[in-house]
Amino acid sequence: MARHDKRLRLAELRKVVKAVERQGVSYQPAPVEIAALVALVDGRLSKGAPAGRSARAMALLGGLQDKSNEQAPGMDRVACKAGCYYCCDVYVSAQAPRIFAIADWLRANSPDLNAGIARLAAADAAVRGHDVDARAAAGLACPFLDEGKCGIYPVRPAACRGFFSLSLEACVAGARGESEEIPTPPHIHPLRGAYEQALSAVLYHWRLPADHYELIHGVLVALGDRQAEARWYDGQDVFAGVGIDRADDAMEPEMKRLEGEFWRALWAVAHGDPAAGPFADRFPGWCG
Repeated sequence: MARHDKRLRLAELRKVVKAVERQGVSYQPAPVEIAALVALVDGRLSKGAPAGRSARAMALLGGLQDKSNEQAPGMDRVACKAGCYYCCDVYVSAQAPRIFAIADWLRANSPDLNAGIARLAAADAAVRGHDVDARAAAGLACPFLDEGKCGIYPVRPAACRGFFSLSLEACVAGARGESEEIPTPPHIHPLRGAYEQALSAVLYHWRLPADHYELIHGVLVALGDRQAEARWYDGQDVFAGVGIDRADDAMEPEMKRLEGEFWRALWAVAHGDPAAGPFADRFPGWCG
């Protein structure tokens, strides 16, 4: 009976996975949609050649996040466009697979990689150790900008991929330090959260850090060692000394425990097992 139930759950999950793979999660994502993302990410990371697995998985996640963003209400009023970079001087962090994907992309696409690394190193020297407020005060433009446009746009981090402004005037005022209120489409943050939770659930199951590392220093580390990705997946702390987003670092132990419980539930549903623990009721029909 248990095997029969698991087959039924897997059959139902495959339907959700196909829908998510086709159009991304909905703009108000149900937990089972996030579990479908977990299944997709796990498949990209665990199958195929180890080299480039981060790039494969992040290409999938990034493309699906873009599809989800396009469906969100309010996106027709977004003021962002190529050449607008008022928000490109803020603190940005990313999880390790996203950093490795960026490093791979830079190696393959940079016309002058050494010059790019030198630009990153100069920026890192200027802001290493700065928190969010200090980074904003420094006013340092993102070193990945190229003539006012994102030079890593196809592999930009989830934080950049998931931020949109509804007002150019508000962005200009924010860049001048006159305002901190930037109006955004209402469902953008839950969508970004869904894609980051999916990656986190996979990393958590694999007993790998789900931390968000400061982007500039993190990419420098990845570019400086071609074996960094393989060593990280092997459990080595290749990002020792790289700043961790204080939102991760300052999380209360109980919140961390609950976050882990949610990731466990996502992983279970993604692999046809019943959801358990305090979040089981978020998966109607998947609780046993």
